[in-house]
Amino acid sequence: MADGQQNQEQQRIQPQAVQERSDDTAPEQPEKKAKRRVIIIAVLVLLALAGGLFYWRSTFTEDTDDAQVDGDLYQVSSRVTGQVIKVYVEDNQTVEAGKVLAEIDPKDYEVALQQAEAQLANAEAS
Repeated sequence: MADGQQNQEQQRIQPQAVQERSDDTAPEQPEKKAKRRVIIIAVLVLLALAGGLFYWRSTFTEDTDDAQVDGDLYQVSSRVTGQVIKVYVEDNQTVEAGKVLAEIDPKDYEVALQQAEAQLANAEAS
């Protein structure tokens, strides 16, 4: 009979244990639900923004490792040699005929002019 009483007591205890477990898994507090919902929405918004950015960059830009470009090349040369000290145009800028594109360092030509004037003065003096 002692065994029978123990079984009845265990049966009484077990429903209480089940009840306690169900209390542990009771619905969460509204504050926690609200926080969880905000976090989920924020993550979804970030994923949507990242997806939109990826789509925009991949749609409107080209990317390749092996590209070829067709274009016209024009050789530009000066009538005199020297070092360029200033450039007045930008890459791919349209220019009109006669426009100054670059300035060449005048030191070499000034020295050559002085030498020529000195030689002329020597020739006249002789």
